[in-house]
Amino acid sequence: MTHDRTDADGASSEAAEQAVDPVEDAEQAGGAEQDETRSGPSKTSLVVAAGAAAVALIVAVVFGVLWWTTESSSEYELAQAREEVLDAGRQAVIAYSAFDYTKPEDYRAAQRKVSTDDFNKATERGWKPARDRIVQEKLSAQVEILDIGITKFDPQQGSAEVLAAVNVTNTHKGKKLSPVPLRLVTQLKKVGGAWKVDNFAPAPSIDASNGSE
Repeated sequence: MTHDRTDADGASSEAAEQAVDPVEDAEQAGGAEQDETRSGPSKTSLVVAAGAAAVALIVAVVFGVLWWTTESSSEYELAQAREEVLDAGRQAVIAYSAFDYTKPEDYRAAQRKVSTDDFNKATERGWKPARDRIVQEKLSAQVEILDIGITKFDPQQGSAEVLAAVNVTNTHKGKKLSPVPLRLVTQLKKVGGAWKVDNFAPAPSIDASNGSE
């Protein structure tokens, strides 16, 4: 009888040791959930960070393109304006320096076309005596532009000055004379989107300036 009780007690002890602790299981389950929770936000953060970096890169590229386009556009417009000034300077040199005594009215018409109203009015008084001399002396002139450059340029105020080095070859009563080197100054004013001659005259020569001192 005593032996039987001992076996029964032993069996009870083994059963007790094999019983599951509910508290321990809960802690283990909670730890597993926490591990899963920690691994989830980590992946999401990586995706969000990658997306933010991509957006930042796109913004930077777009801004860079816009800045470059703006700068390039401004430089292009400035270069274009300078070329327009030079072109107006060339037209002025030809209009005021080249003429044919058989077509004096064409000469004056070319001047009026490239000049401001104020400058046309200022030169109108001297046109008749100049025309008479050209016709009577049978004067003609050809001009060759050797070099031309901008000496003053203010696109905001719409004003510019061009200096041209030229050779002028006159023909007097059928006789062609030797080329005469000249430096011509053209002052330009922007009127209605076009550069117009506001003054035109030979530049003082170095020899003349030295002799006047």
